[in-house]
Amino acid sequence: MLLCIILSMVCNYAISAEKLPVDTVPVQDSIAMPSQPCDTVVVSPRPWRALGELMVTNGVIHLLGRYVLNETFSQTTLNSIRHNFKSGFAWDDDNFYVNNIGHIYQGGLYFNAARSNGMGFWKSIPYTLAGSLTWEFFAETEQPSINDVITTTMAGTMMGEVSYRISKHFIDEHERGSKRFLNEAIACFFNPIEGFHRLFSGRLWKVRNPMDNDGACQEKSNAVATFEVGARGVWASGDFNRCTWQPSLSFGIEYGQVADGETHLKPYDFFDFNIRLAFGRKQHMVSHFDLEGRLCSTPAMTSKKARGELGLYQFFHYEDTRIPGDSTKSVFPFGEMVSVGPGLLLSFPQLAPRVKMEQRLYLKGVLLGGVNSDYYHYYNRTYNMGSGWGALANSRLTWENVGSMNLRLHYMHLFTWKGYEPRSLSEESVFDNNYLNVLGDKSDARVLSIQLHGKACLSKSMGLLLGASYYSRHTHYEYHPNKRTENFEMRAGMEWRF
Repeated sequence: MLLCIILSMVCNYAISAEKLPVDTVPVQDSIAMPSQPCDTVVVSPRPWRALGELMVTNGVIHLLGRYVLNETFSQTTLNSIRHNFKSGFAWDDDNFYVNNIGHIYQGGLYFNAARSNGMGFWKSIPYTLAGSLTWEFFAETEQPSINDVITTTMAGTMMGEVSYRISKHFIDEHERGSKRFLNEAIACFFNPIEGFHRLFSGRLWKVRNPMDNDGACQEKSNAVATFEVGARGVWASGDFNRCTWQPSLSFGIEYGQVADGETHLKPYDFFDFNIRLAFGRKQHMVSHFDLEGRLCSTPAMTSKKARGELGLYQFFHYEDTRIPGDSTKSVFPFGEMVSVGPGLLLSFPQLAPRVKMEQRLYLKGVLLGGVNSDYYHYYNRTYNMGSGWGALANSRLTWENVGSMNLRLHYMHLFTWKGYEPRSLSEESVFDNNYLNVLGDKSDARVLSIQLHGKACLSKSMGLLLGASYYSRHTHYEYHPNKRTENFEMRAGMEWRF
């Protein structure tokens, strides 16, 4: 990916100096909204090359872990592979960051090994599953993991299609110079495999005639991207004196349209992607990752003052923050690796003059989720996994050229149905691996988060942000005392919209 970006910079500045035909088509100032409604040439399906790139992807990640990072799990041998086939699947004990961020990203690479080689959405899913299974059996010394296969395949498919669409949106072969370089760099970041395809084919720096619409282009979707720079403070209930402020960066992109009066059958032609990076002592760099995407929908209402759609949606949610002070007072980590459910999305474009409102309501079935544990601290895992249900409500009120308010309510009820007997974990005997093969403490946990954020517009593209969040967790344990915790967060910063 880094090589793609470097070569893109060199070649694009060289191209910008050449005497090329003058672009007579008006362009937008934004780097995120390419001026032309066309991107790259459509690729014919190449299933065998897709399979080869999938294996190369696994090989590169494995070699990086084995020889660069010197990870124990990467020191595979024929004996470890044989043991993996004999032992079968189990629930693993990796940390929350690896089991969520690591595997959704890796699954996205598998998916795009097929998607970027001309395979359709549905035909790319088996490649994601194949990549996950070959990794679990051949590339790790640890017993194959049930939760890894679920997350990598299902959440990885979601991440793969989203990153594929984002990269396609940013690519514009009519552009050149610094704008072209930045667009290509963003596209490479989200979809490195497509970046390498463009590098080796020469399309990374090729400039097409602005008037050349040769029928090989794909129409771009509407998208709005935001970038935020600021700081946040987090603390536990009753412990405000230990609140610490840390710098943070956020990036989000809302792709496609909701409640547009059309029937949608293409998965993820609408999605909302948000990721937040935190910088602080012992913090994971990714503190927040939220992704919701439309699988299909049908119009629910259509009028001048109100529009609605009823559909099926998929979600990925991740929250992990280190709370200063007593770690037993932390709600975090928690999240949903895989959840799907119905939703009703309403849009009121003329609620009042220059005022519009959007309301999203979802009911979710959580196939696999995770929540902080007060007692299960084994190997690298300090959280319980499980299944359950959840609900999400998101209200957004926008006053043109003045500002906006956003209220988000999220609830999750997770049941850890495969636990362990109430004896010391040190007495457990684990055969040649790091698995107890349980979901965690036998329990059920209820997690509630309330987030309120406001923005004051300073210009059309820049605004001042201020927000507050409340988190609570109430866990009922079968063999341990119940626990209830509360955490708070404040955020302030500047947002750029492009």
